[in-house]
Amino acid sequence: MVADHLRLTFFFSKESFTLDAVYEKKRALTSSLFFLLFLPLGIRGGWQEIPINESAASYSEVIPLNHAATNPVWYLLNNINKSGLNKKNPYVFFDDATATQHFNQHIDRSSEFTQILDSTTPNIVLIVLESWTADVIAPLNKSTPENITPFFSTLCDSGLLFTNIYSSGRRTDQMFPSVLCGFPSPPNHSVARFSDKLQHLPFLSKDLSKAGYQNSFYYGGELGFANMNTFLHQAGFSSISGKDNYLPKQIYSKWGAHDEHLFNKILIESDKKKNPFFTMLLTLSTHEPFDVLGEKKFGESTEGDKFKNAAYYTDQCLKNFFESARKTKWYSNTLFILVADHGHMLPLKRDYYDTATYRIPLLWVGGPLKQEFKGKQNNQLGGQHEIAYTLLQQLHLNATEYAYSNNLLSQGKSKGVYLNYDSGFGWKEGDEQLVYLYSEKKYLPYTHLSSDSTAILNGKSFVQKLYQGFLDL
Repeated sequence: MVADHLRLTFFFSKESFTLDAVYEKKRALTSSLFFLLFLPLGIRGGWQEIPINESAASYSEVIPLNHAATNPVWYLLNNINKSGLNKKNPYVFFDDATATQHFNQHIDRSSEFTQILDSTTPNIVLIVLESWTADVIAPLNKSTPENITPFFSTLCDSGLLFTNIYSSGRRTDQMFPSVLCGFPSPPNHSVARFSDKLQHLPFLSKDLSKAGYQNSFYYGGELGFANMNTFLHQAGFSSISGKDNYLPKQIYSKWGAHDEHLFNKILIESDKKKNPFFTMLLTLSTHEPFDVLGEKKFGESTEGDKFKNAAYYTDQCLKNFFESARKTKWYSNTLFILVADHGHMLPLKRDYYDTATYRIPLLWVGGPLKQEFKGKQNNQLGGQHEIAYTLLQQLHLNATEYAYSNNLLSQGKSKGVYLNYDSGFGWKEGDEQLVYLYSEKKYLPYTHLSSDSTAILNGKSFVQKLYQGFLDL
């Protein structure tokens, strides 16, 4: 037997292999295992914080063009997945006539409202503050140490502060349709993630564009988060800036560029804008894990302390921004609207179902605000989803498409406000409130109603009509 001609025979799956063939088989098996191990990484698009998603392919407000740019296999599977959405409203509490009657009681279409602006074409800067609960604003919570957000408190002295405003949802992606479209967050869904439904919604940014405004959006984080890029293109923003528009040395947060770089970018680019302009920005430094640089004014022993540090940091970024903006030519004719995307359980460790967790700041400030409203407060109950409607009426523009909104400056009776818990809902109306869980069919202890209250009828009717509206989009 000659070694050079030795051949070993193996039997596997009824086939015969030489030793060389076995080696080839092993190499193929190793390659297959390597491929399978890294396949999930390829699917998510890399090691970055936010996985690649449909929004990464969006570049136009024309939905079919975005569909054409999307992986057709993925899009087919995505549509199949969404087809499982309930076509029947699971939140039907009353017959439609009854629900409509109670819903309409909380939608005021009166033309009587207070005009607080002395210009109908001001520049508008909408500053959305990540997780800024009312609990870090001294004028909104007397137990809050004023040094958490001292500059915001100073701004309140020259602006109109709305003291009784709530977010409808608990996540940033729920904020976008609420603030820009006047569409509160429906149970278990974020409208911003449904590209096909977005084309049927009104948009503040589009309405301003029709009125001659130049629109832009700024963020320091990933635009692929929660279908954000698709939403913003559909909203008609002509300029959209995200994490990729910052220098590598500016990206030292888990989520992207910190707020100081965000505000500096806006200052630089605003000088080049044609008036009037509408600029929307979203901060991120007060997002977990609250890893801001600089002074740790409140220590770092608890998550609440870290949250307060982050809020203080963003407040100082606001201070630097306004101090620089005051030196520009565009400042005197610019209305600044500051609002939170949602509240937070920190820093007071509030319970998840506490309605106060949804309470957020809303401040209008700037040169176009009439002098008699500077340093004043508006105590009318309302939601962030009513900002677009209120602003458009101040600008004497048509706002009839915002079907779930009231004018926060209406001279009529204050209306109710809805809070989405996904597993349930909250409803506040005057001095009354309720928190109801769907599956348990029970009211939580945060419920406080008078003996002759109609708040339950009104709240359930609002949920029923809102979800039906979501299905009908």
